Amino acid sequence: MNVSGVALFILGALVSAIISVFFVPFIEVFGSRVLGGLLPGGESDLRGEWCSTYHYMSAGQQKIAVQYMRLTQLGRTVHGKNIVQVQKDKGDPALHHRHEVRLTIEGDWATGEWHNRWPGARHHGVMQLRILASGSSMNGRWIGFDSDAAIQEGDWIWERVP
Repeated sequence: MNVSGVALFILGALVSAIISVFFVPFIEVFGSRVLGGLLPGGESDLRGEWCSTYHYMSAGQQKIAVQYMRLTQLGRTVHGKNIVQVQKDKGDPALHHRHEVRLTIEGDWATGEWHNRWPGARHHGVMQLRILASGSSMNGRWIGFDSDAAIQEGDWIWERVP
């Protein structure tokens, strides 16, 4: 292999790395939103709207947040984002935020990561949900970092919206 062959090989590897880092996530989300409505959902069809309830700690107190999420799916890959603002415990105002999830389905389990952002705060972590046989609910746990890099965890319950 001569010098120009080595240079082409290195250039090809570099372009491939750039494409996989910057474009594959976009293509995956775009594909699940566009093609996911046309193709079967795979092992479990999680497409649609869900009511998501999760438990967390804030200022030393246990809190519960409820939000509605829209899930799209292509094969075993599921993407979701919130479509209705969080309404926290009684008396707490609705919170403007962006909550996104990416899951992979393996049998009766949906495993993946979540990101929650709003002005002044960024939270992220992982989750695992058990898909119940009816396909109308999922129950599981989440764990992740809050804005101060402290680790939090809690229950996460998903109910399909009829």
